Amino acid sequence: MCQKMRSNRFVADTMKILHQLCEIEHEPKFIFITLTMKNVTAAELPTAIDQILYGFKKLVLNKVFTANVKGFIRSLEVTYNKERNDYHPHVHALLYVKHNYFNYHSQDYITHQRLLDTWKSMLGVDYDPWVDIRRVRNKETGEPDPKSAVPEVLKYAVKPSDMLISPEVLQTLMTALRRRNLIGYGGILKKIKRLLKIKDLEDKTADLAEPLPTTDCACKLCKGIIVEELYRWNVGKMCYQIDNEDKPPPPKSRGRPRTRNTH
Repeated sequence: MCQKMRSNRFVADTMKILHQLCEIEHEPKFIFITLTMKNVTAAELPTAIDQILYGFKKLVLNKVFTANVKGFIRSLEVTYNKERNDYHPHVHALLYVKHNYFNYHSQDYITHQRLLDTWKSMLGVDYDPWVDIRRVRNKETGEPDPKSAVPEVLKYAVKPSDMLISPEVLQTLMTALRRRNLIGYGGILKKIKRLLKIKDLEDKTADLAEPLPTTDCACKLCKGIIVEELYRWNVGKMCYQIDNEDKPPPPKSRGRPRTRNTH
């Protein structure tokens, strides 16, 4: 299934869900988390993916989660380490939290250490897995901005560059991710998804070629005009950048206009 089509479809569906949420809830607040585990070999990868997805399922039912989170969008990503010849499964999640969540003195507030301890327990390991938790903000303005986390949540399950390393790596990734639920929704975001009749990307009847919405509208999250952007992984710079593939090139400069003196 075409990675680009999946990404485009996921972006469009996710924005529909977030926009609908804004119609229901006033100024929703979000946090972004990343949950990891140790790198594993090719033979261990299928079991490791089972372990990390089951760990996230347990986390969703844990009091740390239920006391704060009203909905979430979760994605699974697997990266390949060429130097060590191993694989790194991890989870990204955009969490819609309660309005009073950012009361830092609350007993329910999730500190980094609290998330680490809870995830370690849910994952069932004897080491400290790397985790990250942060408020979703615009990097330039510092203001709350949920759409800033969308590129991370909407990452490909596998970076295209990893699939080109070797036939063996490609086969390992395809086998381990086959029939996996790479994207998950929960809470009110899952209810909105059902309300909008959005199909899972893994659904055979999902139409990935369906035209994406192009009508401009104002977003209640950022108060601006909604512009759909596609991000691609830049192998050289090792980061995600806005894709300008479908945008026409800027017109060539013809220099300053010449003038002619007349007498």
